Amino acid sequence: MFCSLLDSSSCVQKPFSDRANSKGRISMRAALHPSADRKINAEAYEREIGHRSVDRSISDDRRKARCPYCLQRLAVRAATTQRSAHFAHPSDGGFCPSKKPAGEPYLDLTPTNPDPGAARSLKRAFKRNWVKHYRRLEAMVPFLSVREFLSLLDEADEKQIWGHVGLEERWIPYILVLLADFPPYTSRQKDGKPARIYWFRFWFGSKITEIGQLWI
Repeated sequence: MFCSLLDSSSCVQKPFSDRANSKGRISMRAALHPSADRKINAEAYEREIGHRSVDRSISDDRRKARCPYCLQRLAVRAATTQRSAHFAHPSDGGFCPSKKPAGEPYLDLTPTNPDPGAARSLKRAFKRNWVKHYRRLEAMVPFLSVREFLSLLDEADEKQIWGHVGLEERWIPYILVLLADFPPYTSRQKDGKPARIYWFRFWFGSKITEIGQLWI
């Protein structure tokens, strides 16, 4: 599942193997129909909506398909000898998790001017309430393992997340889930197999360009 923390309508529940390769990149073979509530592949899109003019001086004013992850409008890339027809984001488009490899955060989460005193206070508060925060994280990431939880805390320490000026304890779980991907194989085990069947990645809406905007 690839899910915006600000827009639940951006959540798409699909087994990761349908869309993501082993590195978490998404193959955009299908997208949302320009106006209907259904998916459409690139070939069907061109049959229904039409082909672009071979004269590239003529603007492409066809109704555009929508990305199922970020809902931005997509262009169609013609088939080549190496690749079938597919959809692609415009070069000047905003953030979309389908364009990022696994574990690569889309925001620079390290504070430029960390507050050491605030960081120590925030870490103490988090430690006192760690069970509550773990449950909040697990509500977003089903079958969150202890190893995943500890890994997020290590990553938070490395990126000095705690030192952000103005950051409140209640925001911490929503920052932690931005630090990594959550593939099935790192989840808790059930009967010797991963209990989580979806690959989870989280992001905030494309209007958020720096982490401080979340609480300012």
